[in-house]
Amino acid sequence: MKYQYRRGGANYGKVPAGIAARELERIRKESGRLRTEDVVRAARPGKAPLHPIIFDCNVDEAAEKHYLWNARMLVRNIVVIRSEGAEPEPLFVHVVLESEGEEGTKDQYYQSSRIIIESPTEMQAALDQSRLRLQSAQKSLTDLQRIAKNSKHIKLVGTAVSHVRKATGALDRLAGD
Repeated sequence: MKYQYRRGGANYGKVPAGIAARELERIRKESGRLRTEDVVRAARPGKAPLHPIIFDCNVDEAAEKHYLWNARMLVRNIVVIRSEGAEPEPLFVHVVLESEGEEGTKDQYYQSSRIIIESPTEMQAALDQSRLRLQSAQKSLTDLQRIAKNSKHIKLVGTAVSHVRKATGALDRLAGD
């Protein structure tokens, strides 16, 4: 059996995938399931195999990353209810645009949902982000489909894959308009 990191995933080159996989499996065996809290606990000692991956920055950098995460979660979780009985809508939408400066860099920010529907560039960027999330969901479901091929769940997973493909197709058609 051979292990590797997913293409496009984080670069964990400090620790070979086989070592990381064996260590994660060892941690999972302790309680029968793998929890991120258990991974952090096991990686805490400086000589632990996963330490260079989990503890990849100093305390100040880690705190700043945590603060940025909290801010992202706050922005993403505020919704507005425009009228009695209406469905909640996001107040802000995540936008990723090619940066005007250095090539290959991205400008990421949140825009008011009211403004985004009036801005073709930002709306297209938001649709592109939705397409990426659907592609991620499709990859996840395809992985489940591959491991469930001989199980009673294969039909259910296949149906989910089909729905995500339809949604992706709808976005692609919308982008073509």
